[in-house]
Amino acid sequence: LETLSLDDMTLEPSLFASLAHCPQLKTLIVRSDVELSPALIQDTAALKWCMPSVKELQVYSHDMHLPLVGALSGQLLHLTMTDTGFAERGSWGAIAQCSQLRSFRHDDGEVDPPLLDALAGLSHLRQLKLSEIRGVTEPIVLPDSLVDLEVGSIDASSMQHLLPSPRSASHLKLWHLSIGVSADATVSAGTAGRAASALQQWMVKQRFSWAGTRMSCSLTPVARRAAARAGKPSHALAASMRAVFGALAPLQGHVTKLLLLTDTGLTWQKLTATDLQALGRGLGGRLKMLILPELRVAPNAWQAIFTELPALECIQLHSMARVDAPALTLFTATAPRPLRMQFCRPSPAVCEAVQHIQEVIRVQGVVCKVQLEIMGAD
Repeated sequence: LETLSLDDMTLEPSLFASLAHCPQLKTLIVRSDVELSPALIQDTAALKWCMPSVKELQVYSHDMHLPLVGALSGQLLHLTMTDTGFAERGSWGAIAQCSQLRSFRHDDGEVDPPLLDALAGLSHLRQLKLSEIRGVTEPIVLPDSLVDLEVGSIDASSMQHLLPSPRSASHLKLWHLSIGVSADATVSAGTAGRAASALQQWMVKQRFSWAGTRMSCSLTPVARRAAARAGKPSHALAASMRAVFGALAPLQGHVTKLLLLTDTGLTWQKLTATDLQALGRGLGGRLKMLILPELRVAPNAWQAIFTELPALECIQLHSMARVDAPALTLFTATAPRPLRMQFCRPSPAVCEAVQHIQEVIRVQGVVCKVQLEIMGAD
């Protein structure tokens, strides 16, 4: 027996005593519906004598699983923790005790600063995978031994504190960078610029790669509430978004997929040519996919898509409530290069307009380079 997975049960000391007869047991998996009996909690120190060969531990949910980590800390090489939002902020001492740990994986939950502090002291750690980093306000210290760092999602405020160590050759693999946009253009651009500068430091050393190749720009909760109270779209928010695009210029050529997260009526009324010009100057060089949820497109923006975003291959328009049919028809018929335009879950009016354009183009025999697609229509 090399791998044991425990599910839907209460663990008693007698179970682990029997595992002493399994000297080849290397991996222990403890699922979320597994509980530790009071007797076991009082005697977790004896577990390492029952499972001397276990080098890998996977625990799911429930704060009572942390005693297992502490009991095996001196021998673990690989540790995976899923849904670790259960852990209290002062409870990461068990992680800090895993002095031989080579890899740590944190799934499905935000990483808090105390956990990062605990990981920083692991001098043998080589592989680190973190699901989400947010709200970090101090420099993130990485172990000098680290080789591979993979981050699922990180906000711009935290990204500025995630810098490559001059004493290690660690490589950062990032899935998603989230840029928050407030009504204060100076603050928004400053945060985005510092995050871009941090990423650039990884890129200069050729120690960075995108995994999801996705960056998103979205309103901060404060800006969202302020715009909602105003009862109308805010021009200041549009200006902030354009300022953020400009601050991201150090990443020109390194971002191929951008998601603009918006709320209907809470950013700007329409995406304009001016917005696309700012986006083009900031990130447009190699941008291949642009995702625009719940955002109207101004007539003058259609042609700017081609002139400002020369590498764009696909644009997704989510949950559009209305569309300027004549402008879209002209854009579709006169496009200078191929482009896929996907309307995802459009309103019935938009769906009808797109289908009408498709039919007009078919009947007139116009050869179009823009491919209109309707996805997930009601």
